[in-house]
Amino acid sequence: MIDKKEKIRTKKIFDILGKEYPSVKPALEYTTPFQLLISTMLSAQCTDARVNIVTKSLFKKYRKPEDYIIVSNAELEKDIFSTGFYRQKAKSIKNCCKELIEKHKGKVIVSTIHKAKGLGKIKRRRKKNRIGCCRQCVWNSGYCSRHSC
Repeated sequence: MIDKKEKIRTKKIFDILGKEYPSVKPALEYTTPFQLLISTMLSAQCTDARVNIVTKSLFKKYRKPEDYIIVSNAELEKDIFSTGFYRQKAKSIKNCCKELIEKHKGKVIVSTIHKAKGLGKIKRRRKKNRIGCCRQCVWNSGYCSRHSC
């Protein structure tokens, strides 16, 4: 848990970063928190540019957690093959989607994602997108001190 002193310090840092880099955006392309979740999982040991290429067609094919669960492992692995470690990533994505459905009604709730249990290794990768997303108060609004979330 972040204490008040740490929140104030973090806010100062984000204010300085906001002045230095006013138009910073995350490298991953997404339109919903769920898409960012999937993109972040795919970005492990892969460039963001490659993830953006893969997710362009992936997000047209699979729109919600249920879509990822009903597809066969082999087909999902084929769809994400170029991101590397495709077998493990496919398994992680399916497990994450299952947890989202069972424990979160299939929704990625932005303000509580940092507290969510059972969403795989997403927390470590989320840090990569922290600055850009906090600047826009999109994905990490539950974690972002800048906006007192």
